[in-house]
Amino acid sequence: MCQLNWTKSHGNPLPQMTCEIVLNEDSSYSAGDLVSGEVIFNASKSFYTWAVRVALEGCAVVKLGQGPAQMKSETFMDVGENIFGKGEKIAFPAGEKKFKFSLNLSPLNGELPGTMKNSYGFILYQVIIYMKQELRTFKQAEKVITVGSFYSLSHQGKGIFAPVVCENLGKSPSMLQFLGIGSSKGSSDRLGVTFRMNRSGYVRGEEIPFQLDFKNGSNQLISSALVCLLQKTVYSVGTTQKVLLVELHRVERKEISGDETKWIQKLVCPEENVCPSQSGIIDVSYSVTINVSVAGKEEPYILETPIKIGTIK
Repeated sequence: MCQLNWTKSHGNPLPQMTCEIVLNEDSSYSAGDLVSGEVIFNASKSFYTWAVRVALEGCAVVKLGQGPAQMKSETFMDVGENIFGKGEKIAFPAGEKKFKFSLNLSPLNGELPGTMKNSYGFILYQVIIYMKQELRTFKQAEKVITVGSFYSLSHQGKGIFAPVVCENLGKSPSMLQFLGIGSSKGSSDRLGVTFRMNRSGYVRGEEIPFQLDFKNGSNQLISSALVCLLQKTVYSVGTTQKVLLVELHRVERKEISGDETKWIQKLVCPEENVCPSQSGIIDVSYSVTINVSVAGKEEPYILETPIKIGTIK
């Protein structure tokens, strides 16, 4: 609740009153959700006003240095509605008065930054109540909400729907070399691994088909091949950045032998957004990792390729 007790020293003509914002769901929100609830006023006496507006605002603040004067602020979201009055003088009643509201949390150009806070700045979402008077507008109450980040695949161009190929044949700087035991780079007995996906962008709940091709010139025993879908969350605790890795799905194949082997399988994107409990989230990203373990080697060979998980809205 936001308690107001205005006096003439504030230059505010409004009487003493309280204003409370009550949300229907007091938890995290995602793009496309409705932020709804009611506003409860309790005024000591009737007075004239021009409008009461509820707004959903998103603000990004960057710290350029020490002190408030070294902070740059930008409001990137401002959606709202009048819940009382239409901009003309009208009497606001004394006593308790309740108003319902519902605002859509819409993405901007296919993306919506999530709530975050670190030593360089923060992104903040608030529901704010404004009381419009003839010459000024007064902020009556505000309530902070948590918003998860959003990414729309349909706004990212055709490249995100192009096939993905990661291989070790030395034709591209992005390719990774898997060397066999006792072999040298460029020798004929190397272990070759090629990973293929039909695209790099997927929606939640969708399957991610992939193909792994093995060329094993020395016929070494591949003890296992593990393909994982990972979520990487970067968050802040005070002024320290930390990283949380969450395995969303995995598939594994044991004992792969022979000169050439083809493995076709699929991962599955989670239906729901996996939101870690940590506050101060800075960034969330996704990748597919391929771990190939060879008999006699202590450490597996690892190949990783980034993917995007979002929506086509």
